[in-house]
Amino acid sequence: MKQFTRLIKLLDTTNKTNEKISALSWYFSNANDNDKLWVVALFSGKKPKRAATSTELRKWASEMAGLPLWIVEESWHIAGDLAETLSKILADRQGEAFKNLEEAMDFIKSITPLSPEEKKCRITEKWLLMTADERFVFNKMILGGFRLGISEGLLTKALAKSLNLTQDDVAVRLSGNWDPSTTSW
Repeated sequence: MKQFTRLIKLLDTTNKTNEKISALSWYFSNANDNDKLWVVALFSGKKPKRAATSTELRKWASEMAGLPLWIVEESWHIAGDLAETLSKILADRQGEAFKNLEEAMDFIKSITPLSPEEKKCRITEKWLLMTADERFVFNKMILGGFRLGISEGLLTKALAKSLNLTQDDVAVRLSGNWDPSTTSW
């Protein structure tokens, strides 16, 4: 998960296409195969169902931080990003909530059908093991989205570069209905 968090930070801090391609190429050259599949899935719209609502996450984080809910909500409106707000109001930790992205995605899929109380328990346990950056990425994954300016073309370009294939070959391989849980790299 630390590699994926690093990738998100790299992508989130630049608007330059070549830097985004370099960051993605770095990731595709260094991550394990299942994590690569999940990155392709997340950035191409094949993400799992939303695991919790923004209302639930705001409430749970405010309770954990010992802050009134209205302060969390006002902070969110000022920051403009709920995942970031929630990641900052909780204490920074140095544990390891997940070994890799695949484990985090399996966790998110496993909590989706749970009751709100069970989700709260499982999510808050994980929050206690994360740095603010990891929590930010995790919250984005739970809420179902990244807005990082990664188009299908940019993703295809980065994959082609790291796999030493043509963009057309990569585009063909990405087409169709596939699931990272049942596909191999």
